Amino acid sequence: MKNILKTFLAVSVLTLSSCGMDSLVPKNLNDADDIAEIKATVEEKLGADKMVNKLTLRADDYLSSQFERAQITYMRDGKEYSQDYFLKVVNDPKKSMFQRNLHDGAIKISEFNFEQIPPSFNKAVEIINAETDEYHEFVLYEWEFVVDKNNEVTSTFTLNGTKKSEGSHMEGKSIVTNYYEFKFTSDKDGNLQLKM
Repeated sequence: MKNILKTFLAVSVLTLSSCGMDSLVPKNLNDADDIAEIKATVEEKLGADKMVNKLTLRADDYLSSQFERAQITYMRDGKEYSQDYFLKVVNDPKKSMFQRNLHDGAIKISEFNFEQIPPSFNKAVEIINAETDEYHEFVLYEWEFVVDKNNEVTSTFTLNGTKKSEGSHMEGKSIVTNYYEFKFTSDKDGNLQLKM
């Protein structure tokens, strides 16, 4: 039994070493150090040269900024399709049930400006804090790039935060934490606006 356990541990260590310990470290959408790695992952998994109309990045939880999913929308043979990278798996393309305007523009995934995400998050937190000081513990839950018919990119994104006056509480056997959404838009020049 000891030999089996030792062999298992040795194989586990080799597997972790070969996979790279860094691949096990969560990447945060709002972290300037992590965003380049997130972009590289999205390009590798979904195709850096793939022409898309929309790219959405999402965290793994409403109160987390840890990257979990990327979803693209694109046109093929006059039909809209979507495909996602979720839980480290690239899913097959799916034809969209609802078809959008076929004249929307498209750019390569590699052309999206991921580097604007962390500074926009920080600026959005400043905007919220300038309005009120009752919220804190902000996370970037979702970021969506959209390409218009002129191939200009705008973005919408969602920050979630909690109220300073509220804590987590038990409901049955579950711990419940209330969170509050703040939706922003970012125009092609990076100007932010809080959507009410």
